[in-house]
Amino acid sequence: MTTTPDREPRPVAFVTGGTGGIGAATCRALARDGHDVAFTYHSNTAKARQLVTELEAAGAVARAQRTDLTDTDAVKTFVGQVDDELGPVKTVVHASGPFVDQIYISALEPKKFASHVDAELNAFFNVVHATLPLLRRTAGSLTAVTSIAVRRFPVKDILSGAPKGGIEVLVRGVAREEGKFGVRANAVGPGVVEDAMGVALMESGAFDPASIEITKRLTPLQRFGLSHEIAEVVAFLASERASYVSGQTIDVDGGYSA
Repeated sequence: MTTTPDREPRPVAFVTGGTGGIGAATCRALARDGHDVAFTYHSNTAKARQLVTELEAAGAVARAQRTDLTDTDAVKTFVGQVDDELGPVKTVVHASGPFVDQIYISALEPKKFASHVDAELNAFFNVVHATLPLLRRTAGSLTAVTSIAVRRFPVKDILSGAPKGGIEVLVRGVAREEGKFGVRANAVGPGVVEDAMGVALMESGAFDPASIEITKRLTPLQRFGLSHEIAEVVAFLASERASYVSGQTIDVDGGYSA
């Protein structure tokens, strides 16, 4: 474990997908709230280094590692390094997820569907498998960022909704089985987040201007969300303020699912 003279120990957070919009905002919120932060990322090394610098400037010890979450051994190895270097992991946040093509179920090839299940649901299981022993030791919390598509399905969003539905079931299972160890598990379901995945969807043409306006009109707050708004709910669930909240999904969607 790395120690710094005259520095009080801080809880350690392990975040997946740290260079994504929601993942980066979550890292910032957790560092602000007193966590040291280790995060995984998929490919953007420059952005990961920049975030590490930002978190350290905010007073946190920060670590980043490019990690394939579908590789069980790679996940377990990095989690072990975090435990050795930063200290016992108290908070786990799964904010990782691939770009999701918008496609009708009838046009979806089984191989593509399987690859998304692997990249989302199986990857999350690897994170759970590697971190649960640590969360038992610290009576910690697990939070998964999922999607409103699990409850109000947008046409052509099966590649997001189906795997994330499985993630939410796994979250509830952890809450039921691990509560006796003091472990809490919850999910946060964002709607369209305009500075995260929503940007890529709009740039890809998956959302045309008419679709964007229709979706906004169907949202009571009449706008899309921002990454920091999702991260604040994640940070709440990781805090002692949510000490009796477990097995829940909180949708952060501007009222879209109401």
